[in-house]
Amino acid sequence: MRLQVGKRILALMLALLVLAAFAGCDRKQEESSGSSQEESSTPVSSQVQDTNNTGSYNYSDGITAEGYFEGLTALDYVTLPDYRNMAIPEDVSTVSDADLESELNSMMSDFATSQQVTDRAVEDGDTVNIDYVGSIDGVEFDGGNTRGNGTTVTIGVTNYIDDFLEQLIGHMPGETFDVNVTFPENYGQPDLNGKDAVFVTTINYIQDQTIPELTDDFVASNWKESNGWNNVSDAKEAVRNDLRNTAVTNYLWQEIQDQAEIKELPETLLRFHEGYMVQYYAELAAQYNTTLEDFLNQQLSVESEEELIKQNTSLIESNAKYSLIAQALSEDMNVKPTVDDLAAYLLKSMNMSDYSSLEKFYGMPYLLMLTRENIVLEKLGERE
Repeated sequence: MRLQVGKRILALMLALLVLAAFAGCDRKQEESSGSSQEESSTPVSSQVQDTNNTGSYNYSDGITAEGYFEGLTALDYVTLPDYRNMAIPEDVSTVSDADLESELNSMMSDFATSQQVTDRAVEDGDTVNIDYVGSIDGVEFDGGNTRGNGTTVTIGVTNYIDDFLEQLIGHMPGETFDVNVTFPENYGQPDLNGKDAVFVTTINYIQDQTIPELTDDFVASNWKESNGWNNVSDAKEAVRNDLRNTAVTNYLWQEIQDQAEIKELPETLLRFHEGYMVQYYAELAAQYNTTLEDFLNQQLSVESEEELIKQNTSLIESNAKYSLIAQALSEDMNVKPTVDDLAAYLLKSMNMSDYSSLEKFYGMPYLLMLTRENIVLEKLGERE
């Protein structure tokens, strides 16, 4: 099932290093923020490389076999509000028909089929496959060439410099023409900053999608085995319930964070999240085939790991607070995640039956920690 909005923490955290890989394909970073972008902000063809755990960092260090932080009783550090009796506003627990239809439409888009269209001009909002060769003053520059491999972009969605994609509008598939752009002054590459560039661009085809109709036959064929739904009525009831649980989860989790009284943040959690942040950038540096020190200096203007941590103190403390409250709730609910719980969650949320590669990379204790946190959120969302 596609819908797991309020229960995606495991999937999101597992995706962090994938996001690092995406960011590593484009050397333009947001100014001094240290944040990465999923979409390339330049028309540069690139492929995401596999991430590999670097250095001696171990995600599972300091985490028990049951997914708890070693030597830490979170309830000694935080007083939880009476979350079991918190009132849920009616507008939170009520799912509108519009929200239901929007989610169903989004789920159906996963089953869309694509076809290549070549008999009409490109329009605003189209998804198109293009090739290009970029040059400045007649000289081609590194990273500005798709090398005939083609790249797929969506006008108004994909983030390219200047009005590159808007200049595709009105042209026909098969047509080759010049796209003229100007790189931003602060683009981040001295050879490109503020320069006018020409991209000789070819539109290969327009990619149209056809979304199937939601019928009883479709539901039975595609969701009966995975979700037990026999018809449209079953699907709507389940999705409405899941949306309701998601909204309740998000509401309660925010209220718990706002009302929890934290005596202090344990050093265990602060050190864990410091290490996690450093490892994130180590993975990012690996995508550049450079050292962490050089990456921090060249891309973030940060001199050392210590300075990186200092500049991100607020974020690290926020993440430590999250982990503390999540473990306190786990202790209060007596959550004991098992390998079966992990397997069930991965299968349901990510359609993953073989998690051996994840276990090798992250270690089972870390995976069970994330599973524990998701079980807590599920229990919050299922509250009557």
